[in-house]
Amino acid sequence: RSLTYGKEVGGHLVSGHVMEVGKIIKRLDSRDENNGEATCSITIQTSEMVGKYIFEKGYVSIDGISLTIGNTHNNASFDLHIIPETLRRTTLGHKKEGSLVNIEIDSITKATVDTVMRMSDGV
Repeated sequence: RSLTYGKEVGGHLVSGHVMEVGKIIKRLDSRDENNGEATCSITIQTSEMVGKYIFEKGYVSIDGISLTIGNTHNNASFDLHIIPETLRRTTLGHKKEGSLVNIEIDSITKATVDTVMRMSDGV
């Protein structure tokens, strides 16, 4: 759904500006213990350029889908834990290991990291 003035905003705002194409390097399918619905964990490989913006519990957009980041791995990959609703309503349910995905970084995170890096470099 598109943003509507006066309505609640869920997730984070995305602009559609793809920063990089990442690759799914691991997918672990499982079942929710409470209701038996399908869930999965996905690990996405990225470059260090994008990895510096990836933080646990931060936000990322994968193929236009707003998601919360799980674990991170040395600025080179990160995990996403996909709930049943997201698997049903998005293309992530069909993605497999080796699939390419568009990565968009949360704009507030990007601005914050870039500012801190500039300030620490004395620029």
